[in-house]
Amino acid sequence: MKKTIFNTLAIAALLVSSASAATIVDVVIVMDESGSMSGEQSWIKGVATSLETKLGVLGYSPNFSVIGFGSSANVNGRTLLAGGNAAAVNLVNFVISGGTEDGYTGLKYASLNGNFTAGAARNYILVTDEDRDVSVAANTLASTAALLSNENALLNAIINNRFSCGGATPNNLGRTTSKGYNAGALGTFTTCNTPATGSGRNNTTADYVNLALNSGGATWDILKLRGGGNDAAAFTAAFVDIKVQEIIIQTGIPEPGTYAMMATGLIGLAYFRRKK
Repeated sequence: MKKTIFNTLAIAALLVSSASAATIVDVVIVMDESGSMSGEQSWIKGVATSLETKLGVLGYSPNFSVIGFGSSANVNGRTLLAGGNAAAVNLVNFVISGGTEDGYTGLKYASLNGNFTAGAARNYILVTDEDRDVSVAANTLASTAALLSNENALLNAIINNRFSCGGATPNNLGRTTSKGYNAGALGTFTTCNTPATGSGRNNTTADYVNLALNSGGATWDILKLRGGGNDAAAFTAAFVDIKVQEIIIQTGIPEPGTYAMMATGLIGLAYFRRKK
């Protein structure tokens, strides 16, 4: 009986320890560095901070890598941050001198040059207002989808494409495979279960929307972010919340509160067994 009680308490202690230990997740930002992207480059720095704060409350520690692509210095990609926290993202020097934007090649470069943690969930964020300009023909939709699949990675694409949600187009922010997100009042957002994809810039739907959705991620309308006001606030709130939920699902790890409840139950069980 004493051995059983000891083992029960040991398991409870392990659960408490797991609840307090941060789970590292790799968040990879792949950002277009062409002339119209300065607003999104500023925006992503704040998003990194918000994401780190929300994930930290849940016991996660995001490890950010930042890749720029399309710059005149390196069309196919350049490493801006090999790995770090949100404060490090805020120090990144983006440029807006590019003109050849190949998101597939940017993702491939990020896969090869990010600073990744063994066994960590990997989550990519691609941000561009252009459709794909092919710089490396070997990087195709199929090969990029395989890259994400082999890494068990999700992709969120913030791109120049329209969406609808429950038949409502004007306030639609983006979608996953099963849910759409609409801007609400005062920077809030609502969801619906009937999302649809509308038109995009040239081949954007084929290039990026299908890639993101097939990875299990989400895709977002960059023009809603650029619209400012309530739409931009709702966009940011929805984007950060969805990223947090994605990471929880990716890791398959219960939130710390769940661990604490399990540990409390086991300790109580050990106590009553001892009395008996």
